[in-house]
Amino acid sequence: MKFASHDNDTKWMNDSVSEFNWANAAFVTHFGASSKLTQQERHVSKDFKASEICRFVKNENCVDGEITRTQLYLEKLYGEDSDVFRESFQKAWLSLYKEERHITSFLNIVSMMEYEMFGDFGDSMVVGTFSHESSLVREASVKVIEAWEQNTYIDYLESMRAFDEEWLEEYRQEVLSTLKE
Repeated sequence: MKFASHDNDTKWMNDSVSEFNWANAAFVTHFGASSKLTQQERHVSKDFKASEICRFVKNENCVDGEITRTQLYLEKLYGEDSDVFRESFQKAWLSLYKEERHITSFLNIVSMMEYEMFGDFGDSMVVGTFSHESSLVREASVKVIEAWEQNTYIDYLESMRAFDEEWLEEYRQEVLSTLKE
């Protein structure tokens, strides 16, 4: 992980915090600061936060191993309300699914985060993205499984059809072997 250690990193972190504050201010202005949202407000909150997640992903320049603005935003949402976070996360990945570059970035970002944040919602994303036409998206899905190191993925990896790409199938088999150890 990369932490802010010099001027450019500090500026980046400050810019990120400003973006988060803007997103929250827009939501609070519309709904008020009350922590008790009605069912309708909660639904709108999930939609709003899902669109914010998508906006962050689409504007992200991911570098493997570095903390991203999207990751910081996801962690912030999780800290506020894990249920709203998970449902917003679900809406976001489904929205990003059709755009290879964006869903690949999203998977790469998520692979650097803790499995416990996502649970079944993360499982659904991984299994769902196995069927994507892009080998890069499917590779990113396997990367998530590798990073999360959950034994429950053994069944998924064994039950799915083999990948057509030899290099990707070898990667899947390596991850499967590692999980079985």
